[in-house]
Amino acid sequence: MTPLLPRRSLWLAALAALAVACTVAEPRTDSAPPVAAPPPTADPAALERARAFQLELDRELREDDRSFLTVVAAYYLAPGEQLKLARFNGSWGPPAKADDAAQLSFEATPEQLLVTGIREATVRETTLIPLGDGDGDGEDSRFAVAISPQSESWRVQIHDRDAELRASFPGVAWFPIDGAVIVTARFEPSPTREGVLLQTSRGLTKTLYVVGEAHFEINGQALSLQAFGYAPTATPNEPLLIPFRDQTSGHQSYAAGRYLELQAPTGTALELDFNRATNPLCAYSEHFNCPVPPRNNTLEVAIRAGAGSPTAH
Repeated sequence: MTPLLPRRSLWLAALAALAVACTVAEPRTDSAPPVAAPPPTADPAALERARAFQLELDRELREDDRSFLTVVAAYYLAPGEQLKLARFNGSWGPPAKADDAAQLSFEATPEQLLVTGIREATVRETTLIPLGDGDGDGEDSRFAVAISPQSESWRVQIHDRDAELRASFPGVAWFPIDGAVIVTARFEPSPTREGVLLQTSRGLTKTLYVVGEAHFEINGQALSLQAFGYAPTATPNEPLLIPFRDQTSGHQSYAAGRYLELQAPTGTALELDFNRATNPLCAYSEHFNCPVPPRNNTLEVAIRAGAGSPTAH
């Protein structure tokens, strides 16, 4: 997955049968009601960190010319499959006819993706290759191809610095900052780190690993969420994904759910700040493959914080 994203380590470069499937950005069905001011006991520093997170994400999306806003095409290759691309009509895509010349070719194997043509590479991990813009090439190229391994395939995405989505993106529709949804959870590590197949927005599956469960309270109600890792074994400063739905999903927030992305705790305390809840990338673009929150990660409370329903583009 998916990941990718603005250039942050926890964003991800990735939601159907176990919940509601992802769709391309949907208009708000109703506007978010005003949220009461945070209680006097809210930590001012925590509120400021939440506000800084939102401002920084908005800034990155405005400035990053290789974010999810610039993806104009995506192809998923299983081992043994091939893809050919050529430049035509001001963009990149498969040749119109099977016998037309290709400028780039990709061949997937379980361990690597072979790239031939105007660029030559053997790719085994996430890689960005500039394609040139017709007036030369290099790191400042208008077009680039991003390659990343998925659970059972390789993803090839075409980035266009001048993509319409980037030019028209109105920004993240944030709820007001709410101190009541910044909580310290009791984290119970999973003894087995079980691999779980989560459904995705493209009707596929993605394997994530149960790292533990976070237990917390909001407005006096006991709640819990499973946290997932991306690898079968733990790593230092491991990134965690907590996909969830709540009682705003499909009304004031994205129907398929939202994500909390954070680092694994070193002890039993885990801070959850729902002001940092973001939409999966498939909320904005059809070119991503996002895990759907499992049923047991549905909260029976309304989280009116973090990212709201994406506005229409």
